[in-house]
Amino acid sequence: MQMGEDNMQVNDGPGDTGETIQGALQMLNKYLAMINGRLEILLLSDLPEYVKTDLVTVYQAEQEASQIVRDLNFFCHKTF
Repeated sequence: MQMGEDNMQVNDGPGDTGETIQGALQMLNKYLAMINGRLEILLLSDLPEYVKTDLVTVYQAEQEASQIVRDLNFFCHKTF
């Protein structure tokens, strides 16, 4: 999986910085959504309880990371 390094550019103004940050946040959000979807499928499958316990921990961490991305995105909309 390659993170679009070619899309990242050196920017001049605060508006460009905000756009770059928002682009990075969109990429993070996309990957977090993929992780979320796969975790939900795994949690519904017939797995041993000790595995599901670990998956729930990962799921909670993904939810927290998604909230951080949403908060940063909100901050960027207000700031830039």
